[in-house]
Amino acid sequence: GHREQYFFDYVKQALFDKFGVTRVRQGGLKVYTTIDLLKQQEARQAIANNEGQPGDPAASLVTIDPSNGHIVAMASSSNYDNTNFNYAAQAHRQTGSAFKVFVLMAAIHDYNADPNQTYYNSHELLPGWLPGYPTYHVQTSEHSYQGNISLAKALVISDNTVFAQLDADVGPDKVRDMAYKMGITSHLDGIPAEGIGGLRYGVSALEMADAYATVDNGGYHIPATAITKVQFADGSVVNLGDPPRTQVFSDGEAAAAINVMKGVITSGTGTAADIGCPAAGKTGTTSNYTDAWFVGFTPKLSTAVWVGYPDRTTSMNDVNGLGPGFGGTLAAPIWHDYMLKATNGYCGDFPPPTQPFQGTAFVGIYA
Repeated sequence: GHREQYFFDYVKQALFDKFGVTRVRQGGLKVYTTIDLLKQQEARQAIANNEGQPGDPAASLVTIDPSNGHIVAMASSSNYDNTNFNYAAQAHRQTGSAFKVFVLMAAIHDYNADPNQTYYNSHELLPGWLPGYPTYHVQTSEHSYQGNISLAKALVISDNTVFAQLDADVGPDKVRDMAYKMGITSHLDGIPAEGIGGLRYGVSALEMADAYATVDNGGYHIPATAITKVQFADGSVVNLGDPPRTQVFSDGEAAAAINVMKGVITSGTGTAADIGCPAAGKTGTTSNYTDAWFVGFTPKLSTAVWVGYPDRTTSMNDVNGLGPGFGGTLAAPIWHDYMLKATNGYCGDFPPPTQPFQGTAFVGIYA
């Protein structure tokens, strides 16, 4: 029981929110949860294999079944068992480039932008490039620049300068709205830096797994749930296992993004996540290496992995001799080890869309 304490606390809070503290505390409830204990064990093992040494950073992992929003795994590293703080659901952390997917979806959905036909110039954006934000300065993590590249290529290599320009063109408010519709619940400011992951408040791994599941699910958002049903002492039953679904974008638009996000794993920053089966995702790294992410999905599971120190300020300059703490170096291997087992032999591809996407080249002011 106590090993799943974080998940039980999360469930308890969900019950309080839904039914009120008094009714829950009266007792006699039978609560049926969505957790898959085998996947939970696989998640803890993948975390321990990669971040199990004393002094290693914390890590958390959340998996959602995209077809119904069920949270099937929610695990945090055991090094931090002395705290009742649930990193997977409660920690608000900067995402780095994992937020670029929301910029991409806004471009695809709001402007019909074909990621393969839309080109931007990759170059250092010196302060002054964006009116109204005189100090906004954008570089790539490698400090090398590619010149004219497609949005698809820019996502695969995670080029900040292209996505900063794209964010300015689609509009930071549209990016924020897209993130909210896809499943982000934490407060967003709707400012340009958010598009490349510069979040003032931050988001949780649960929110990221939920939001990426919307792409996985062909454009339908289903709120994440930890509870399938609750039976009260009087015998009455409340079913919570089938949350309402809302269409955010078409399955063709989702497929256009998935095809780009597949490249992140096959040839981009997330090759350490490659499990040899169809999957799509995105790495995330903060500029001072305080947070490392990999968020990705197969047709049946959407999983977010976060790695970082609890205090938000400690840089992961060289964890276990792996060099700077990039999402592709620290988070992707955990995702890989877990998903290799959690997929349980399933290796199918994403279904072809019912509404194929007919995108065009998007030309913004900064393109």
